[in-house]
Amino acid sequence: MLGPMRLTAWLLVVGLGLPGFVAAQESDENEPTAEELAEARQLFDDGLRYVQDRLFGRAAIAFRRAAEIKPAPAVLYNLAAAEFELGEHVEAATHARRVVDDEAAPPELVERAQTLLRTARSRVAMLVVNVGGTAESATVDGEALSADQLGRLLFLAPGAHTVVALRDGESVAERRVEIAAGVEAHVDITAVPSAEEVAVAAVEPEPEESDHVLSRAQLGLVVGGSGLLLTIITAIIVFVAAG
Repeated sequence: MLGPMRLTAWLLVVGLGLPGFVAAQESDENEPTAEELAEARQLFDDGLRYVQDRLFGRAAIAFRRAAEIKPAPAVLYNLAAAEFELGEHVEAATHARRVVDDEAAPPELVERAQTLLRTARSRVAMLVVNVGGTAESATVDGEALSADQLGRLLFLAPGAHTVVALRDGESVAERRVEIAAGVEAHVDITAVPSAEEVAVAAVEPEPEESDHVLSRAQLGLVVGGSGLLLTIITAIIVFVAAG
């Protein structure tokens, strides 16, 4: 709960919300039309009224629809605050961070979003996934991570999570981690070519010596030369103060 600051925060964004709905550039075809901006403005106002009546579920729906039209910082902040009140801490942290990262957001709003983000972080699990070697991408709990999400802090529900490293769309490694609320975990997965793949590469002519030739010690780790991919998995749990 945000406590005594909650109502002040909501009132503050009333004044900060308007600029986000009038900043559209007509020359940009990706910007919403005047009619769409008017609809977003109405949804934003509806959300504020729902907040005053403590109808946070309805408020979140209104702010979410407004954000789909125009994700102005004030809209995203209000959406994050409503989600926090509903106990949707992962979504609240995600939207609050978008405000914090927005260089165009008003400083007052960024400060309040930072406070909300710190509070939300203490209630979610945090995970950073990195892949290396022949691994190309990864999934977390079955959801594919974009290139931008790799190496970036992810907000998840506290509990067990499964990280799968992929190569050519196929699983090459899997790691299950248990992350408590307020804890940040790093999972680094490096997939090394199998002995068969190394052997094939060795007979192919190369213009110059590769920087990725495996040592004999590394080759000795491959199981039975069966062509299975050797995978090195490192999971480092980093405890972070929730303050």
